[in-house]
Amino acid sequence: MQLAPLVSFVLAAAPVAAQASWSLLPPPVATPSGYGGALGVHENLGKAILLWGSFGQWVLTGNTWSPYPGAVPPVHNNTAIAFDAARNELLVFGGQDSGSLLLNDTWRWNGTQWAQAQSATAPGGRFHAAMAFDRARGVMVLFGGRTNGTVPTSIFGDTWEWNGVAWQQRFPATSPQPRHSSTMAFDPVGGGVLLYGGVLPGASPSVPTLFADTWRWNGTTWSQLQPMTPPPGRIGPRMTTDLRRQRIVLFGGDGGDSFTWEWDGSGWHVAAYQPTPGQRYYFGMGYDDVSRRVIVHGGLLTISSTLYFLTDTWTYRTPLPADAVAFGAGCAGSAGVPQLANAPYSLPWIGDTVRSVVSELAVGSPGAFFVASLVPSFLPMSLAPIGAPGCDLLLPPDLIGFAQANGSRAEWPLAIPATVALAGISVFQQAFPVDPAVNPLGLVASNGLRLVLGIR
Repeated sequence: MQLAPLVSFVLAAAPVAAQASWSLLPPPVATPSGYGGALGVHENLGKAILLWGSFGQWVLTGNTWSPYPGAVPPVHNNTAIAFDAARNELLVFGGQDSGSLLLNDTWRWNGTQWAQAQSATAPGGRFHAAMAFDRARGVMVLFGGRTNGTVPTSIFGDTWEWNGVAWQQRFPATSPQPRHSSTMAFDPVGGGVLLYGGVLPGASPSVPTLFADTWRWNGTTWSQLQPMTPPPGRIGPRMTTDLRRQRIVLFGGDGGDSFTWEWDGSGWHVAAYQPTPGQRYYFGMGYDDVSRRVIVHGGLLTISSTLYFLTDTWTYRTPLPADAVAFGAGCAGSAGVPQLANAPYSLPWIGDTVRSVVSELAVGSPGAFFVASLVPSFLPMSLAPIGAPGCDLLLPPDLIGFAQANGSRAEWPLAIPATVALAGISVFQQAFPVDPAVNPLGLVASNGLRLVLGIR
């Protein structure tokens, strides 16, 4: 279904120039350094925690850094850290202690306190491994890393998964080459987790292999992807998933560039040239879903063989975000009250197709009617006079479509024109599942859904 019939009157409006951009946060009272330790973001709490290294323990709430007040695990430098959305906690694995000895332990942070997790199996002590959470399968994925041993036998190319209880090694028929200092993130569009970059050190004399390849792990095998314009190879980059914008954001890395790259599910493209946080590697990066922003902090910078320790904090977000907000209430059908919401990772971005899903359809229902309007609700209007007592129409039915049922759900795609002048406009939706057993009209009503059009 096309949105254009509803918005033809604004298509000639002056365009609004907007896109995701970087902003430098004001420096904290006591500036933490950002190398060696770990930065993790508890997405649901909007808190970033900065640990270990040579800077102590800090927490970022809103735009303010402050010393972390609680106890933390022993030092884990160059560790793997990622947010586990299924268990609502940060997960930390491995790294090196303060004496550079390898660590093989797993820790969890629920936003308030740390606890060590016990597992009969574990990936083995290593540092500079890549780790990301697969939201579709509910498992944490870890790949690669290195030990303090002799190259190349000290470099790993193995794949492990954490299910919240134990680590399990996976043995795919195809895998990326062994490497360390690569990066991984969940792909909300293409599915699975994406692996990019890293390095395989050479034997003496050292001639390292710098990777610029992109791989996808689907839970069974690794597949190498062939994007037309891959970012240059680099060591120690970071990437994270901007869930609202449905993009993987890649930045930094030694040997790379200072641009911001984004993965849209099928290819890479440069999203922001300047200003950016500037070249750096081995820094902290994560996604804050509360503020809907990517956070970058610290890292290393090498200029003319001189090593600099960075202490700045940057955020990356769009000033005109898309959103989906429920309003009003539906009426009960044979399977309960129908619930209308946006499909997972689907928001009304200009130029995209937003997918709205109504659930709780009756068994055997052929589907649901959907209505849409640009007009805010001047209703509700009772549908009792036409045979649906207790049900309300929440918005004018200016646009009407029908979606076939898939089990107890029906999904309605709505294509949004690629016109930036639409940014900030709201589209209102409601669904009416077919349910002949409930009332003479043969329809029940869902809640309403307000879609705010955004631009990435």
